[in-house]
Amino acid sequence: MWHAERIFVCFACRLSCHKKCHSRVNYVCPKANNDQPTCSKFFGTDLANLLADDEVPALLNKLLNCVEVKALFVEGIYRKSGQMAVFKGIRKKIETIKEPEAINFDDIPIHVLTSLIKAFFRELSEPLIIPDLYENFVNISGNLNIFFKIFLKIF
Repeated sequence: MWHAERIFVCFACRLSCHKKCHSRVNYVCPKANNDQPTCSKFFGTDLANLLADDEVPALLNKLLNCVEVKALFVEGIYRKSGQMAVFKGIRKKIETIKEPEAINFDDIPIHVLTSLIKAFFRELSEPLIIPDLYENFVNISGNLNIFFKIFLKIF
């Protein structure tokens, strides 16, 4: 940082701050070269990068288990959104710590957990069902409906 008479300005991102306030600003420059260890990348990444031995990513599995244990019978569980402030805080924690699997989700409201799961799937760099195969999935679901109608008539 360099300073003029009354402000400090970051060399990398050009953030400016009053000289009396700069010591209280809690801001890490995203463009600065930090020698800190890399953080986990959970949201917005490619699913293949998160997979270990073709299993569900550990953090996603932990979130899903918490939902299953805490509120499997809650109506509209994925329809409602969680409190945005709590959601952003937990999300930031997931993205900034080295091992997000160590986070304890027991005291977090259920709708915040489901919002985290929805955000994970929404922000995948590639969709789970790629556009080339989307029509096939739609056709299969239509055929299954016909199959179940025939099955119900028989029995």
